[in-house]
Amino acid sequence: MKMLLFVFIATGIALNTAAQTNIFKKKRTYKIEGYVLLGLDTINGTIAIPIIYDELDYNSLATSITFIDTLNSTKKYTPLKASGFGLRDDAVFGDYVSIRVEEDFGQTLFLKKVLNGKITLFEHKLDRTVVRDRSPGSKIQEKVSIDESIYYLKKDDEPLVKIQFNSKTSTIRKKDLKKLVNILPDNFANSDEEIDVSELITILSDFNLTASKE
Repeated sequence: MKMLLFVFIATGIALNTAAQTNIFKKKRTYKIEGYVLLGLDTINGTIAIPIIYDELDYNSLATSITFIDTLNSTKKYTPLKASGFGLRDDAVFGDYVSIRVEEDFGQTLFLKKVLNGKITLFEHKLDRTVVRDRSPGSKIQEKVSIDESIYYLKKDDEPLVKIQFNSKTSTIRKKDLKKLVNILPDNFANSDEEIDVSELITILSDFNLTASKE
């Protein structure tokens, strides 16, 4: 009877320790100076980015942020409660805005503003780390870093447009891009040349610069 009682106690301690460990893992964060936009008000403070499996979980920022104000009060904001937020760390810098995305059943997300002007380019960062089985049915697990982004652009007051990059090459053909963005040069219409995100940003930056001078 004493042995059975000891087993129950030991099991309880083990489960409680495991639960606490999981809680501590979920609460690990990397705090960055930043701000949150509430209507017309800009509130300065700190934003806590979750750390999952020792990596920053940028993916979570699209749907919810944890904000600590200068009085050390902590609040959570979703894209429906805040109009945006920003990160001011030298290594992690960016302005995010709340915007409605109609794809995938429609949802409002915090999207990172990559480019601003007559054409605005937004990024939905999916970067995160997950633990997966090394192979189907394998008992061995490994950490996998997912470094992906979805890009959207918006011209003036026109609807948001999703830029569908090739998932394997991270490029898009010029003629496919021309169908989405009609202001691009006419020679894009029949071109099979592929461009990546950095080239797209350069093209749109040049367009915005020209548009600002008109």
